[in-house]
Amino acid sequence: MTTMNDDNDPFAGLDDVEPANVTEVPAEASVNYTAMAKQELAEAYSPPECDFPNVINNCGAYQMQGQTEWIPGMPPAKQNGWFVYDLETVPDTARFPKPEVRQPQDREPCGRASEELLKQPVNTIAQWLDKMSVAELQQMLAWEIAGKNRTTLADKIRAELLVLTGTDSSDVDQWRKRSFDPFSCRIVALGIATREYVWRAVAKTPQEERELLRVFWTHVAAEKQRIGYNITAFDDRVIVARSMLLNPETGDSVIDLGRYDKERVDLFNVLFGASRDSYKLKDLCEALGIVPEAGYEMRGDKVLDLVEANDWDGIAHYVQSDAKIERQLYEMLAEYTVV
Repeated sequence: MTTMNDDNDPFAGLDDVEPANVTEVPAEASVNYTAMAKQELAEAYSPPECDFPNVINNCGAYQMQGQTEWIPGMPPAKQNGWFVYDLETVPDTARFPKPEVRQPQDREPCGRASEELLKQPVNTIAQWLDKMSVAELQQMLAWEIAGKNRTTLADKIRAELLVLTGTDSSDVDQWRKRSFDPFSCRIVALGIATREYVWRAVAKTPQEERELLRVFWTHVAAEKQRIGYNITAFDDRVIVARSMLLNPETGDSVIDLGRYDKERVDLFNVLFGASRDSYKLKDLCEALGIVPEAGYEMRGDKVLDLVEANDWDGIAHYVQSDAKIERQLYEMLAEYTVV
């Protein structure tokens, strides 16, 4: 997942959503861990019952540089000195179930709707709108349009009518933002690019996600540097958080989450540092003439839609596309600056 940050909010410049302050998730969308049944967590994060010998060699598919064919499994082991990686993430429903869209619900009449009330200032009238029933609001709107027809008041009445007659998806909207919180999301795809190949795989289950993490840690052990776009603020933290939950094989490898880790090349930091004049990844690529296979319009906030549509091929295509453009950006930068 490619994101970008600013000084105040490390997740504000997400590649796919507008910058926002720290997300306040509604109570309906959260889960009380202490109250959660141990059996649920055990089922969600238990190791696979069967043995997975050499599963890392049978996971995902790779494409050699200059080739078009995708070959199942992992490419032959070869140290490249560095690897680019990219994640695609969605809310972790095992811990944070998707809330229901709230359905419309009328109120009991309050008895305040009247033409006399409409003679009062707009602010005085507005204080009663959230207490009126649908019928009262409709009557107030009809009177107002036939009378003074004040745009400000009419809009306030219409907005209150929408609250009572339309569905409210605000809880779902807040829940979707968990896709971009390193400690609330899960990984659904991993893409890795080196000089010689691009590898990608998707994860529909915790067991498959554990294998993606295992592939990542294998590359950390083999290579000197990991590279990505805004991985300091997001991707690295997702890797650590999900590894703590899923306990993959790491070969005793660790990564440094500090800002000055010498084994990490964060292309966002190389280009922008602490500057507020920064770019989202796709916007930067468009400015530099780097063309993503998945197109400029495909961004991380659409990954959840692909998961819900069961379009795993689309997710695989997107993560490999992002890994490739980040590799190209790295190679272009390395020609003219220290990375």
